[in-house]
Amino acid sequence: MTPQFNVRYRRRLLGRLDLAIPEVKVAIEYDGRWHLAPHQAARDRERRARIVAEGWRFVVITAEQLARDYEAIVRAVSDAVRRI
Repeated sequence: MTPQFNVRYRRRLLGRLDLAIPEVKVAIEYDGRWHLAPHQAARDRERRARIVAEGWRFVVITAEQLARDYEAIVRAVSDAVRRI
């Protein structure tokens, strides 16, 4: 796993991921409360769409999920990795 991973297409930066498993193109991102702001949510959608177009899969984790169900997060990441 690589923290703060830059995804590029040719030389163009498509976006930075919180955590990446580049070998299988799985992105793991933490969305804190500020990601709920309309302008930030729109920016996140646009950035993720660019990265998904390059074959990446996302697991997005919220503060609530992290606080209550760590095992579900692990399962979601495992499932994403298995879907190669």
